[in-house]
Parts: sequence; structure tokens; C-alpha cells
Amino acid sequence: MRTYVRVGIALLSPFRIGGWLSHDDAANQTRTVRDPAEEDRPFVPSTGLVGSLRAHADDKAEELFGPPRGGELKASPWWALGVRLSDDLTIVQRGQTSINRGRRVAASRGYRTSDEVLPAETGRPDLYLYLSSNRPPATLLEVLATWRPTIGAGITSGLGDAEVVQVLYKTFETTSPADLLQLVQNGKAGPERIDALLAGADELELVKQPPALVLQATLRVEDLLVADRDDPAWRRASLFHGSAWKGILRSRVTYIARCLGLPCCPVPQGDDGTAEDWTGCGACPVCVVFGSAESGQGCWAFSCSEQVHDPETVRERHRTAIDRFTGGYRSGALFPEQTLPSHELTLTVHWARKPDLGEPDISWVPRALLRALGDLNDGIIGLGGRTGSGLGRVSVRELELGVEAEHGPDGEPICIIPGLPIGPADTPLINKLAVKEPADA
Repeated sequence: MRTYVRVGIALLSPFRIGGWLSHDDAANQTRTVRDPAEEDRPFVPSTGLVGSLRAHADDKAEELFGPPRGGELKASPWWALGVRLSDDLTIVQRGQTSINRGRRVAASRGYRTSDEVLPAETGRPDLYLYLSSNRPPATLLEVLATWRPTIGAGITSGLGDAEVVQVLYKTFETTSPADLLQLVQNGKAGPERIDALLAGADELELVKQPPALVLQATLRVEDLLVADRDDPAWRRASLFHGSAWKGILRSRVTYIARCLGLPCCPVPQGDDGTAEDWTGCGACPVCVVFGSAESGQGCWAFSCSEQVHDPETVRERHRTAIDRFTGGYRSGALFPEQTLPSHELTLTVHWARKPDLGEPDISWVPRALLRALGDLNDGIIGLGGRTGSGLGRVSVRELELGVEAEHGPDGEPICIIPGLPIGPADTPLINKLAVKEPADA
């Protein structure tokens, strides 16, 4: 018996698989792994996808892929034959700026770049995972039907989100002359051979499993700053990245916690907060939820939000820097400012993992996140650059919670965004929303 399975996966956001070009580049540039045969093509090892599938398989993992490391060594019943990528995937480079958490501004020498692979958006799967075994596929198909794969790094920052859109499978009985002839007469190699064998194969009925929601909000954004409308990457897919959502909201949640005396990361380096390489204490509820270099992956994942990327809609005006000494304009300092018109963004936060036993209580953090959204709605903070000069203003239009809101005497929900009081130091707000446990979400 020989069984072949092909899993078609569609990307829902860009992904990044790679490392540094050299040790000297570790601080500022991450390069996507390339196909050895074609330098301009991205490469996805099957090991990462199988790891994601094994984690999803839970109690069936050992039956499908053998015992975990540390146990008795046995060959995996299912073999990963490799991954084939769509020809339409492209690699783009994105810049990021580290934030000085003490001063709440961009860190000096904190700019870095990384390669990311954009979804093809052709309506077909972006990549295919090929699997084979000498066993029947029933158990594997049961797992694949509800699998939501993740690809590469940056999972909690909106990267590598994907879904299974097609599973084809076929079993050949090597004792059957007809089946054996199909196997031996196929003269093709690699993925093309398996694609030919799967002609007329059965297709699995999939059961969509959206991730457990923490919060989803629809926001109206005014005058969001655009770095460069002539950037080909922005023209292709302009995303307000999950890393930006995560940075903005983590900073505000930490500020709220300090105002209320709740446990959170201490200010770096005592009172001045000038540390440029601060990555979190790793021991407080904020680090458990958002992650840190010390504690690893956080409990929440912040999805990327697609924004308008039509260059014709970008509004441009020219500004002149002011000479602080003379009070007049500074010669040669005229610069353009490009902004997007009013448009909607969707913020989605979902559970990436459950809190581990022994980790600090995080029940107040979702409530503080609501308060941070209230501060966005009130104009205390904004999105993107130049928020201090009025850009990136936000109003919250709709809100869906994975936390259960209490209701007032009239049956109406309380402490949802329209009813939030102004200011971050409202202790009753943090106590009014009951948090749904991750296991129940």
C-alpha cells in the first residue's frame, strides 16, 4: 500500500523564513531563505509545516509522526516529501523601527530591514505540502480537516497566517496490477510525479477552524501617513502590520498598568529609561501576553490589517521644517507628506497559545486592551507617524469581543467602547469585564 496526500495552503498574510546574511548583519537585516536552484525564489522547508501539523494533531501526533524527541527513536509513519510554491510569490523588503520603551519614541540605531514573501492572491493555493505513507490516510485526514497552519517566524506579529483550502488523497494497492502499473509507469519526477498520480483523487471536506478570538475591532482612520506611494511593495499590498499593532497596544497597556499599579515591566534602567535594547522583563503578565526575549512567544497574535494601497488616492502636501533659532523656515528643508484618505482598518487579536501553568495571572490584560482602544477612540494616541501633529486619528466603529461583557440593569452591555470614560486611570473599568478563559474561547 502506498498513500499520497497533497495539501493546498493559501496565505492570509506575508511570511518570513530566514536568518541573517552574516553575523554583522544580525542587528539590521534578515534575509529570506532562497531556493538553491533559483536565487530570486523563496524556499519553505517542509519541517516547519510538519511541526505545525504535529502540534495540531495533539494526541494523534505520535501515531502519525512518531514519538517526540527524548523517547524511543522510530521512523515517522508519514513522510514529508517537500513543499512546492506558487510561481507568483514575490519577496519584498520591509523596514521596522525599534521603540525605546522608556522614552516611547523610535530608538536610535533601531532601524532594521527584513525580507517577507507576499501572498500571490491568484485564487489558487500559494504552496502545496506533499505527504506519503504505507498506511491508510484516515487518521491524517481527520487532523488535516481542521488544521490551520502557520509558516515561519513572526506568528504573533501577523506573519505566516494561512489556511488549508484543498486536500487531495489517493491510496494505491501494490498488490493490484492496475495500481502498481500507475506507480511504475509514471516517468515524471518530484512534485509533477505526485500531481499526476493524484489525477482523479478524492478530495477531503474541510472544516474551517478560525482561531479563538480575543478581540476584533473595525476602526476608521483619518490621514494615515504613507512612507512612499511609489514603493512597489506598497503598491502590491499595503499592510498595517501586526508588529505595529502589537507595539502600539503593548506600550499603552503597559502605561495603563503603571497608572493603576498593576504588575508590568519596570521602566528600563531605573528612572531615565534610555536603554535601547530593552526587550521586556519576561516575568510580568504583559510579557506573558505580548511575549519577550526572555519568556518567548506571547499568548496573543496580532493580525496584519490591509489598508488602501491605490497610489491615486494618496494625498500629498509639502511641509517646511522650522529653524528653531530664527523662527523662520529652514533653507532646503522642504519635504513632502503623503497620507491616505479616511478608510477602515480591521484589528484582529486572537489566542496564539494558552497560558502555561505557573505563569502570572493575565486576567486584567484584556480589560486594559479595551482601555487602550478607548484611548485610540478618544484621540489620546494614534496610528502611524506624526500622530503628534494630528495624523493617524482613529474612531472605533464596531467591536466584537472574545471576553464576556457584563450587562447593566437595562440589559445593555457596559464598558464597551462608546461608553468608555476619558483617561487611562479609571480603575472600575478594569474590573467590569469578565474575561473568558483561553480554554473556553
